[in-house]
Amino acid sequence: MTDLEDKKVICFAYGSNMDSARLRKRVGDCTALGVATLPRHRLRFHKHSEDTTGKCNAHFTGEDGDTVIGVLFE
Repeated sequence: MTDLEDKKVICFAYGSNMDSARLRKRVGDCTALGVATLPRHRLRFHKHSEDTTGKCNAHFTGEDGDTVIGVLFE
C-alpha cells in the first residue's frame, strides 16, 4: 500500500455530484460529511456538453453575496 492509499480526501461536490449514488459510480466509495458552502463563488454554465447534460464550474467572483451550496464527501 502506498502513502496515498492511506490518506483520506475531502471533496466539495456541487451540482449532480451531490447525489451520493452518482458520485460513487464515478469515484468509488465515498461518505457524505454534510452540507457546505463556497462563499464568493457562483456556478458558471459555460462549458460545452456532448452528452446533453449541464456542465458548469464554481467560478470565483469575489462578491460577498455569491455562494455555491454543495456537499462535503470523504
